Amino acid sequence: MPSRFERKLREHLHREAGAVRVLPHALTLRMRQGSESRRGFAIVPQLAMACGLLLFAGLLAYGAGASRAGGRAPAGRLPAPANLAFHASFAAMATLGIIVRERRVHLLIALAMVVFSVTYVSMLFAHLGQS
Repeated sequence: MPSRFERKLREHLHREAGAVRVLPHALTLRMRQGSESRRGFAIVPQLAMACGLLLFAGLLAYGAGASRAGGRAPAGRLPAPANLAFHASFAAMATLGIIVRERRVHLLIALAMVVFSVTYVSMLFAHLGQS
């Protein structure tokens, strides 16, 4: 036998349900689906994406650190402020890639890294054939 509280709650909910004439289609569809899991929220693809992101950002950070620690390239070195600015930008983009979850930001970081890498290497080896 339901308690007095349950009976009053059922009566109240029944009155509220009677007051609502039309539910939005999206809501009724979601109610019919119940608690089925959504396709886009599978754990394996999320883990794979997270591992790939950490690997990508980690390699960027390692590359910047190793390049900074190496000090000298075969063609010489960039002036200290420019070299430091390149390494700081690499580290900042790697950190941003770890922190931000937006796919578009990751795409922009990847494109910026290509541009920065090509610029950095071309400036570093610009005088290679002139000696």
